[in-house]
Amino acid sequence: MKYFGIIIAVTVLLRTTVSPHAEEEWKTYTNCNFVKSFASDGDYIWWATMGGLVRWCTADGRYDKITLNDEIPEIRHNFVHAVAVANDGILWIATSEGIVIYNGSTYSFYEETRNYGTITDIAVDDRGNVWFVSMVGLIYFDGFSWETYTTTDGLASNHVQSIDIDKKGALWIATDKGVSNFDGTTWTTYTESDGLISNNVKSVAVDHNNVKWFVTGKGISRFDGAAWESYTEQDYDVSTSYANSVVIDRNNVKWFATLHGVTSYDDTQWTTFTTENSRLLNDEVMTIAVAGNGDIWAGFGVNNEGASHFDGTNWTTHFTEGPAQKTFNSYILEIAVDRDNVKWFGSHVSSFDGTMWTRYTSDDGLADDLVFDIAVDSLGVIWFGTKKGATSYNGFTWTTYTSENSALPDDRITAIAVDRYNVIWFGTTDGAASFDGIMWDSYTVGDGLGNNDIEAITVDGNNTKWFVHAGHSENNAITGFDGSTWQTYEMPEGIGTREIFAITADHDNVLWMAADWDGLLSFDGTEWTHYTPENSGITSELVLEVAVDHNNVKWFGTLNGVINFDGVNWDSYYFYSPESVKTCGIAGGYVYSIAIDQDNNKWFGAYGGGITCLTKDNEIQFVDEENILPTTVVLHGNYPNPFNPSTTIKLSVPESGFTDLVIYNVLGQQVRELLSETIPAGTHHIFWNGKDDNGTPVSSGIYISLLKKGEVTSAYKMMLNK
Repeated sequence: MKYFGIIIAVTVLLRTTVSPHAEEEWKTYTNCNFVKSFASDGDYIWWATMGGLVRWCTADGRYDKITLNDEIPEIRHNFVHAVAVANDGILWIATSEGIVIYNGSTYSFYEETRNYGTITDIAVDDRGNVWFVSMVGLIYFDGFSWETYTTTDGLASNHVQSIDIDKKGALWIATDKGVSNFDGTTWTTYTESDGLISNNVKSVAVDHNNVKWFVTGKGISRFDGAAWESYTEQDYDVSTSYANSVVIDRNNVKWFATLHGVTSYDDTQWTTFTTENSRLLNDEVMTIAVAGNGDIWAGFGVNNEGASHFDGTNWTTHFTEGPAQKTFNSYILEIAVDRDNVKWFGSHVSSFDGTMWTRYTSDDGLADDLVFDIAVDSLGVIWFGTKKGATSYNGFTWTTYTSENSALPDDRITAIAVDRYNVIWFGTTDGAASFDGIMWDSYTVGDGLGNNDIEAITVDGNNTKWFVHAGHSENNAITGFDGSTWQTYEMPEGIGTREIFAITADHDNVLWMAADWDGLLSFDGTEWTHYTPENSGITSELVLEVAVDHNNVKWFGTLNGVINFDGVNWDSYYFYSPESVKTCGIAGGYVYSIAIDQDNNKWFGAYGGGITCLTKDNEIQFVDEENILPTTVVLHGNYPNPFNPSTTIKLSVPESGFTDLVIYNVLGQQVRELLSETIPAGTHHIFWNGKDDNGTPVSSGIYISLLKKGEVTSAYKMMLNK
């Protein structure tokens, strides 16, 4: 490995501890609304989500969540990629840490699968053999031994994307370089030269007549064993070129998940369901499945919104951000805390005030739904960096700044920081900019920046601004600006030159930097120190994030959990270790974001795992009202209110049962039916995008939300201001 520069001798003995940390309280928030896969065993629909495993009971509509929080050590990661039910009733679960099975009472983890990489699909043949799709090839398990098939065996590509088994027991394997067929002895590959519309095949399914259906980036192809036929958007007026997956229902109807809705084909007629002509939750459909009762289930990719199912007549919407697991986002790449101690999370934006989660999208006023950085200024204004500009939000008004209406050198905002005079500093891919609320200034290499491509910014106690340069070379790793003088600092000889992901200044104005696979760096203005597993207490060479708490303790997010350093002692909080499957309460590895709130609680965001909060010595006793079953039917209201254009309505029901939530205008006319289904007991948050039942945005004015459960009704007034 490469080493960053001069390693300063450490005169004190560095102590590394790995402990259960009994004096600390961990609380985890995950999202089970980004659905990756479905499976059905008749009594239940199983959801593979980015926030854990969800089981939905077909009899009473009850949700159960199986996550790391539930003290099930075999579920070693909340990011579940795929699920499948075998003929013997065994549930197969693919997580980011490997394969888990569930026999109805016991979970078991296969240690040998930890090195197989991400498994994205599972198929079980009639003999009980299991086939797994992964980025390293095709994996086979016969109940006793594991075997991997790659291009050396006959696969078209090791990048396998989907698999199905035909009526003769032969495998059909979708890859990015064509379709491979394996009958147990012979491998055959089909590509565009044979009749396939595109070699990049995303999904495959075999229908009742043994016809194979392939979803590609250019359209849909079918192969009956003799002839090929393709279907494109231009020829059939359906969104075939935007399809993601395909399944076959009990009537041999083909169902396609597309970015423009759900499309079905009965060999005669094409039908497309969208938010415009149905109660489908969202048009961006990422996955689709058929339940044991024949219902169609669709999972969505936009804003992690949940799932919908179709019973042949109506679509029903399902959300699972219920008790104790309530973030709207699982890819937590950024966390900020405002002056009211509200936590703000990205990449898709949500906030948490200790009781209520609120989601924000481009419909609310964000420049883009994907946020790279969040900062809070001294006036309480929240700043968001996106690929389409910087957006500010003062609690009432959203304002977006771009290269067209400001001095921003580029619209892709990669970093934001606020200095002691409340000047906002922006990093972009083409330089930096500052904004004091009135005047803008821009800065490039010609002004003193070491590199125009900026990865991160921090401000130290002297109000010096520090810029980290993306793709830096040895002579322009970081640049400091004290308001008058620019100074670029070179890496000492011997230190590697990988990316620096994050930078922050501690109470002594020492800079701490997360240096990718090169470990951890510090810089006191004169000397560099390079920390690695060989010379310190860091347990991973991949360091992704840094933060400093109220006591000047440094916290580092890594590949496998969190590390802290008080200047003398190191402490490690593993997400997973061979010695102890669950060493602490972190929701997942790959900790990309850390924030310290006003009470010195630490908030950690994991890639695909959710959010974890750590409280020291039980200083804060969390009382999550979502965990307390209500005693009456209550419509709490909506937030924000007034709103534009979307809002979230909060309601509580004391027991499971059929519930209606309908929006009316002041004339008593129905505007939008948001809920008309059986929901479990507890507190629920229902999102309204400000559109009517026809998908048309409603006008400004007063609207009434009406909740009805049994004989009980409750109403609440809402105001839409455009």
